[in-house]
Amino acid sequence: MGHNIYEQRLLSMLGICKKAGKLAEGFDPVEALAKQGGAKLILTANDISPRSERAAARAASQNAVAHEKLPVTMDDIHRRLGKRAGIFAIADEGLARAVQKAAGLLRQGGPVQNDNSELLPDAALKEENSLCQ
Repeated sequence: MGHNIYEQRLLSMLGICKKAGKLAEGFDPVEALAKQGGAKLILTANDISPRSERAAARAASQNAVAHEKLPVTMDDIHRRLGKRAGIFAIADEGLARAVQKAAGLLRQGGPVQNDNSELLPDAALKEENSLCQ
């Protein structure tokens, strides 16, 4: 996947989740979070093995958690988060929705406006900057 602005914004959203302590990385932590009822969204990189994809989908369905395949690779995520993994879970409803919107923006290749007519990724980047201060 190329390094376009929409990809960077999606990866920044994942960084926000990690900095906020709301991101589980790797299958075992994701499965544990889902079983505890804390996972709001299970994510997979677009280049994980079919077996891993099925395991993530199964963990999501067994625990009534949304599941989404991201339009980025494990290497893209590794460069941003510092850990190589292909399965993630977000433990915050608001952050989960924001990541889903950012992923949709990347898939569409253009801006998607939220209810406030403000571009989501710009708002997300402002939030990330405030978390870093």
